[in-house]
Amino acid sequence: MTPKAPLTPFIAPNSSQSTSTQIGDLPSLSPVTPTSSPHAATLLPDELRHLVATQWPNGIERLEKAKLRLLVCNEVPIDRLLPIEVRQDFLLRPYLTNVRRCGLVNFCPVCRERILRRRAARWRRDAHEVARRGGVVYFVTLTLPHHQRSLTAGLDLLGEVKKKTFASGKAAVSQKVLGFLGFAYQVETVYDGVRGWNPHLHGLIYCQRPVPWLATWLADRYSTALEGLGVGRCPGAATIEEAQSIDAVVNYVLKLGEAEQGPLELALAGAAGSAKARQLFGEFVQSVHGQRLTCTARGLSKYLKRRQEATDQEINLRDGATGAVLHSFSRSEWQQVVECRLQSQVLSTLGTR
Repeated sequence: MTPKAPLTPFIAPNSSQSTSTQIGDLPSLSPVTPTSSPHAATLLPDELRHLVATQWPNGIERLEKAKLRLLVCNEVPIDRLLPIEVRQDFLLRPYLTNVRRCGLVNFCPVCRERILRRRAARWRRDAHEVARRGGVVYFVTLTLPHHQRSLTAGLDLLGEVKKKTFASGKAAVSQKVLGFLGFAYQVETVYDGVRGWNPHLHGLIYCQRPVPWLATWLADRYSTALEGLGVGRCPGAATIEEAQSIDAVVNYVLKLGEAEQGPLELALAGAAGSAKARQLFGEFVQSVHGQRLTCTARGLSKYLKRRQEATDQEINLRDGATGAVLHSFSRSEWQQVVECRLQSQVLSTLGTR
């Protein structure tokens, strides 16, 4: 599910504008203690009121009159684990409580982790098979200069640049010569309080054989696309290198952290004192904010003679149909997750259930 409109992060009036600020560095929400009834109206924190007032006419009145509900996945109220920008969109819609699978595959830490693990297993298996057949897997990063445009404008621009780089007629001919088998990627967004949004993507390019000049080809195509859209050439905007460790690269692209840790495991490790885990979990929270995009390498399935990769929704429905509880964290473990005070202050204290 994608929010109806991108939201401009709230910057506190007294906050310094001279330092770089990412999404996670935004002011944390004031704790909202749930009432005895999950359907009872909840007072809006000042930060949320500010965001609603700047984005929707009469938004405050609509929200305060609504019967706000706690969003639950596997009996865990996940709305308190989400960034304010995403949580605002949740509050604008009615949700049932106590569902086993919330289905919010782009935002829910519970559902998303399960989907990332399933997808990573498929990507690793495909990449190893390509390598076994003599092919090569390349790790690619495409980025844009920081800008003052809205997040939607930045994501649209990134999509247009990517399309001109890979999907134009000339690019299609070149890819056939290069032996392209597919391109799987994931888009992330980073916010800088001074310079604005910086959408970028990490991905895997599968080729039938090594292509020594692929980096030159990609840099030239990407720079030409940027120029054609009026952005201007940006040195280092496109980087590519052969994946020396397929497993490590897949984990990085899908933000699974190190040692195949998922975001919830990273949060627990962060609560136990791991600074690296806190950093990786903060990066995960940022990457799932808003309009996160994932693209699978559909052309690769034909080459490997396998079924097309399942969509996020299909994975969610298939797992949900089994009735299996894939995350059986105890109450004390969840309390650790909630009390994991990241440097970014993304998480806020969860009310008593």
